[in-house]
Amino acid sequence: MRFLSRLSRKEQYISLGVVFVLTTISIFAFNPYEYGLSDHAITIPFLKSIANPSLYPNDYLVAEKSYYYSYFWQALGFIGRYFPLNIPLLFFVLYYVSLFFFFWGIYLIAKLIFQKQEVAYLSLFFLLFFKPTLGGMSTFDRAFLTRVAVLPILVFAFYFFLKKKFLWSFVLQGLGFLMHPLSAAHMIAILFLASIIWIREMGWKRLLVYLIILASMASPIFIWKIISSPPSVSLLHANADWLELLRLRSADEIFPFSWSRVVFLEAGLVFLAFLASWKYKPQAQYHRIIIGAAFLIIGFCILGTIFSEIYSFPLALNLQLFRSFQWLVYLAFIYFANYVFQELRSGRGLCKLSAVLLALGIFYGASNWVYGYAAFLILALLLVLKKRGTDSKLPRYFVHALLAVVLILGSIFYFQGERFSWGNHQEKFWLDVAKKAKAETGQRDVFIVPPHLEGFRIESERTIYGDWKDGTLTFYNPAFGKEWLMRMQRLGYQRDVPLKESFFVLSEADFRAIAKETRQRAGEKSRVFLVTFRNGKQLNFPLAYGNEKFLVYEIK
Repeated sequence: MRFLSRLSRKEQYISLGVVFVLTTISIFAFNPYEYGLSDHAITIPFLKSIANPSLYPNDYLVAEKSYYYSYFWQALGFIGRYFPLNIPLLFFVLYYVSLFFFFWGIYLIAKLIFQKQEVAYLSLFFLLFFKPTLGGMSTFDRAFLTRVAVLPILVFAFYFFLKKKFLWSFVLQGLGFLMHPLSAAHMIAILFLASIIWIREMGWKRLLVYLIILASMASPIFIWKIISSPPSVSLLHANADWLELLRLRSADEIFPFSWSRVVFLEAGLVFLAFLASWKYKPQAQYHRIIIGAAFLIIGFCILGTIFSEIYSFPLALNLQLFRSFQWLVYLAFIYFANYVFQELRSGRGLCKLSAVLLALGIFYGASNWVYGYAAFLILALLLVLKKRGTDSKLPRYFVHALLAVVLILGSIFYFQGERFSWGNHQEKFWLDVAKKAKAETGQRDVFIVPPHLEGFRIESERTIYGDWKDGTLTFYNPAFGKEWLMRMQRLGYQRDVPLKESFFVLSEADFRAIAKETRQRAGEKSRVFLVTFRNGKQLNFPLAYGNEKFLVYEIK
């Protein structure tokens, strides 16, 4: 027994080491870490304004943070009021920790379900390759976002449920809901169905107690929602103007009839791979849970289509039901990893093994041919090992071959790409203007920026008139969406005309009108600056700053 305990502990240390290596390779090579892009354009100004309320005065976007229901940023902002935060370094550390525990959670789930360490490692190999999913989501993000922070917590909630440690599972569900209600709601629904499936083992009384614990933990979000909810929100009636705004800004997340065929092809391949993998099923108790979760997710996607394209239902739109497909992808990776491993071990002919290789190439090749080649390479190498040895030798060399290929590919990707940095990844001349704005302007000054460029607030810590990214908050406040569209139209937005081109044609009178409107909100003492392109129209405003790509005028 002592030997088995030592062996188990040794395996745990090895698995943690492998997960550490894979996390590092993912961040530095396969999926290079990013800061200052994507949703950072929204969450970082929120965080900075919570830590320092004097920042971003009269910024219409930052004013919406009271409707951004997440206690995670509130907690970080509260810490930032009393301790100086190096936000780029903090985000990198939190991203590393989140991705590590996400990978480790997937490893533990795969190991628990199929009782094969090799299957768990192969599941992680599949996850190394970035793959888009439905609802504008991906297998995981390259930046530290709210949904990234909550992802390992929800993965471990699922793992503890499968381990029948139900109290821990429901506590983690509640914690996840406090951090990111949207992501947590999908997992809560999945595990509630799982509770019904395992009701004989759990019992109705215990389930009721767990649900009370979950509701108690989640209640602060509901209280926040009740106390601070925009007047324009309705959970039962979808305003036509609001729907039009959502179609304009967030069609890739909730309106499937506007998506390209490739999106459905990729989703279909994932589901077919999942179905094919049922040939090698795990224990019945786990398989029932996984099948229930899979078909619940498919049901969510069907409801998401009905309540967006056929009958628009605001609550369903806000839940963004297509995002739940992300969890089906994780389950498909785990099941398909077991299928591939079992086929390789069986040695029933090259034709079947070639079919597996082809399936995996299609599985990833639909997103990026490089990943398809990588999948071919690892399985071809394992096939060679298989041909040279016996069934007993495949597990012996499996992990070594896996790590060898990952390290080789990771090294190639790393040296071919840009050098790693946890600093801001925005374009350098755009970043230069933002830093100059912070150094040489006051906190009450306002900037008019090209609307197609994002993230100016992050480094400048200055209020801006608006950009295209701001429109994502239309989900939570229809009135904000109307204000955002009005500002985009003032900045030249026209249907079927690129934002950059429409901004180019604006006249001095247009910019003066925006500056006048801005001063009415910000006060006459505030200054208004305009950021435009050096190769664009020359304007008769005083030039405040310029670099190789941008000019900054002051509109007096």
